[in-house]
Amino acid sequence: MRLLVALSLAIAALVSPASAAQGQQPPVAQPARPGVPSQPLDSLQRVPPRPFDFAAPDSTMRELMSRPGYRKVQYQGDRVRFDALTRLLTLNGLPAAVKRDATMLIGDSIVYNDSLKFVSVISDTAIIRDPTQQGADDFIARGRLDYDLNARQGTFGEFSTAVTSGQKLFIRAKRGSFFGDTLVAGRHTVYAKDGSFTYCDHAEPHFHFTARDMKYVSENIMVARSGLLYIGEVPVFWLPFFVQDTRQGRRSGLLTPSFGIAELLRNSPSYRRSISNIGYFFAISDYMNAEASFDWRSGARGSDFDPGFLRGNVQYRYRWLNRFITGETAVSYMAQRNGTTNTAVTWNHNQDFSRQTRLTSRINFVQNTLVQRATTVNPVQANATIRSDLTYQTKIGPASINTGGSRVQYPGRSQVDLSFPSFNVSTGTLGNEVFSWTPALRFNIQSSQKIDQGLQFPFVYSQNSLGRLDSTRVRAGRRNLDFAFDTPIKIGDFQWNNAFAIREAFNDYPEQREVVNVSDTSQRTIRVFAKTFATNIDWTTSFNLPRFFQGSWNVTPSVNIEKIDGRSGLLVRTERSGGAYVSQGVRLVYQVSASPTVYGFYPGIGPISRFRHTISPTMSFGFSPQATVSDQFLAAVGDVRSGYLGALKRSVISFGLSTNIEGKLRERTPEEGGATPPAPTTLADSVNADSLQASAGERPLPGATGRNAGNPTVGSPLGPAEGGRKIKLVSLNFSSLAYDFVRADSTGRGIATPNFSISANTDLLPGLDFRAGYDLFQGNYLSDTAQFKPFLTDVALSFSLDGKSGIFGLFSRLLGRRSVIDAASADTRRLQTQNEANVALQSRQQNAAGGTMRGTQVQLPSGGGWQLNLQYNIARQRPPFGGTQIVNDPAAQCEGQRVFGIAAFDRCIQTATSSPPTGQNFEGTTRGGPVYISPPVQNVTSAVNFNITQNWAAQWSTQYDVTRARFASQQIGLQRSLHDWNAVFSFTQAPNGNFAFNFFIALKAQPELKFNYDRQTYRSSSF
Repeated sequence: MRLLVALSLAIAALVSPASAAQGQQPPVAQPARPGVPSQPLDSLQRVPPRPFDFAAPDSTMRELMSRPGYRKVQYQGDRVRFDALTRLLTLNGLPAAVKRDATMLIGDSIVYNDSLKFVSVISDTAIIRDPTQQGADDFIARGRLDYDLNARQGTFGEFSTAVTSGQKLFIRAKRGSFFGDTLVAGRHTVYAKDGSFTYCDHAEPHFHFTARDMKYVSENIMVARSGLLYIGEVPVFWLPFFVQDTRQGRRSGLLTPSFGIAELLRNSPSYRRSISNIGYFFAISDYMNAEASFDWRSGARGSDFDPGFLRGNVQYRYRWLNRFITGETAVSYMAQRNGTTNTAVTWNHNQDFSRQTRLTSRINFVQNTLVQRATTVNPVQANATIRSDLTYQTKIGPASINTGGSRVQYPGRSQVDLSFPSFNVSTGTLGNEVFSWTPALRFNIQSSQKIDQGLQFPFVYSQNSLGRLDSTRVRAGRRNLDFAFDTPIKIGDFQWNNAFAIREAFNDYPEQREVVNVSDTSQRTIRVFAKTFATNIDWTTSFNLPRFFQGSWNVTPSVNIEKIDGRSGLLVRTERSGGAYVSQGVRLVYQVSASPTVYGFYPGIGPISRFRHTISPTMSFGFSPQATVSDQFLAAVGDVRSGYLGALKRSVISFGLSTNIEGKLRERTPEEGGATPPAPTTLADSVNADSLQASAGERPLPGATGRNAGNPTVGSPLGPAEGGRKIKLVSLNFSSLAYDFVRADSTGRGIATPNFSISANTDLLPGLDFRAGYDLFQGNYLSDTAQFKPFLTDVALSFSLDGKSGIFGLFSRLLGRRSVIDAASADTRRLQTQNEANVALQSRQQNAAGGTMRGTQVQLPSGGGWQLNLQYNIARQRPPFGGTQIVNDPAAQCEGQRVFGIAAFDRCIQTATSSPPTGQNFEGTTRGGPVYISPPVQNVTSAVNFNITQNWAAQWSTQYDVTRARFASQQIGLQRSLHDWNAVFSFTQAPNGNFAFNFFIALKAQPELKFNYDRQTYRSSSF
């Protein structure tokens, strides 16, 4: 009997109760979303799936569908024909549909065999849809689609679909089939023949792969073989196979090796092959993983500077959440072809024991820093210190305790600096408004071992068994101890400051001293001390009396008990005193200081509605009576009685100054993009709406004009949000200068300040920091033989500039153009400074081993306009007059290496000239010792990012040594912005002379699919 039903008749069929296996949700392929990209080959075009909804069921249908223990199958079509003998159900419509559980098949013509649970769909666009798959796309086939509901498998002709494996992967093929997993719900396997796949979601994809055979296992893997990569319509690359893991989370597997096409097809007989990152990744658990790899560089045509190497690497990471523990450890071992080896170890560990107790460790060790530096092409790694830090922080009551230490190695140098132990205790203010106490304790020992530069006697010469001259390197060391205890006490408006300190310096290397008789300077002898030392014990106390005229002149009187000679401690012992302590005595110092702030308002110009000029001087006057020091004290510190000015009566006036010029921006009109200002509600609002305000304690400048010129007010200097913004046009700070009237009468020279500095900054150049320092005297400023000759010792200039900087907005406003002046706030400047400090800290603290040490050396340029960062530094010493002078000359330092050949001597000089400085100053324990002269340093560091075109970005960072007239380091990068690919061209040159060229193109969705050319060159001379 045949049953014919037309006009969207819906039928619900109840079948026998499902078994456990049949009750599982049938698997379907991840379907393709509407608009699958077209392919160069004749394939299914993107066709938006037709919307389909089943008709609302009536009461009978709802009753049948709500019965438990049955599997529901729904059919719907414009025409439905059911054959009771064959149990074939034929549906036709635009479209028709069959739904069993969550699986729905949609097409123009559907034949459903209820006995075999077999569905055949014949349509221009046959669709399998599974709504339970969140974010899943439809499976679209053309022509015929056969699907077995029981076996969960089907066959089809041309089809397209999309699967999610990190990004959308669009697949289409001429024919295919899929099989469901009877054990895992939702798991299925798709086979395809003569197909293609791509990650590009454009209608005409930028690239695609064609493959003869493809297999996709949901939530597992996708493989294809005999693949051909097309860029547009052009075939460019052939792959024997393609493998993609589509599982979620971390998985164990092979690491992606790093090598270029030149490693396979060498384009030059002098090219040295290099391969890195060949290894395996172990996903041990969700909380730990490990990896093992090795790097190789060919030893063919090797040299003393580049013999070739083999390096093994092991790294382990862990994270114990419920114990608040994170960390990693790594070990790297390198063996060069010339027999030199190097072992590098890194261990980073962080642990929180409680909210107030924390342990942080960063351990780095390198066995051979020369090898470590010579085998890197990363400019940051070439100069980065190898630093270890250990810190334990806790809090006991009001006391915060910080203890630990640090160890620093320098690339290319043997010197090791150690700071251990380091112990600090600090508390907040203890007490109340009447009585308060703020104690603080500090203890630290710093030492340096294997000092290799700046020694007067770096070698000990002797004759060997053959009677020839031989040299032995002096094992030089240094130790400094620092102990301080501050215990200030405040009673009402009175403050009593107390500070106890012990400082000790011990130099474990021979040094020459000129010993001059304290009373008779004609008696001079030259002695060489095997070791020198100096211990200073100090006590400093002062009484600060209540302030006067607070809020205006801020006058503060004080009475201090100070040492006679401020350069040494109260108790001193040195090698010249034979280890015995000598004292110098104290004297009273009466001092009064004032720090007023005066201001004035002036009419504005252009975009500035008003200027505000603030001057903040600091003035003080101090008096102390005549004092005397013993000959024993002068002999211990290396001074003489003749011309000594440290014990004279002092009548000193000092003056310092800081000044700021600020401008208030005019309100922008609504036509210019500004906001409509609110109407003033009070007289005060109308006054402050167009003027800068004065802070409490400020006084008007004489002759200043403006509505608030003689009316200091309390509050913020900001006005309304749009028109009341202020920018700092210029800020200048001058260090204090002291003038001693008594010294002027005695010597004709009254300036009593040895150093002077100037600093400046402005909001027009964000991040601007300018400083210049001067040494004012030739010779010891406490001696009447010193000459007043200002000498520029250091200059530091740094700033950032881009198209949005305030200086460009200001000029645009002056030229009548509509422009926004973005004034950097104090918080923004502080954040920029902090970010720069963090970047500098990271660049100076690199891991000795692990993936970060062997990672990419290229900083990819970024778009978003242009940006310039510039730093200019000068550091130099005043040429000394007379005495023993020791110049840090690389040729003199490496003289002892001549016995090993000219190659060893040249390599020593190259290392000494390009290795980073340690930053340690050679301070003698007593006067009369040699003067160590470091070579002058003058360099320019810049980094600029800019867009060449809309899709091309460039980055160039460099460090230029002005003194030696050469580039110390270079990083040049170009990046092409593509929809699916990253294309990078880069060149890096390190201070050690090594350089690398890199050409890199990689697929964004699958970075392992890449084409790169890497060429690394190791050489003995810098660029």
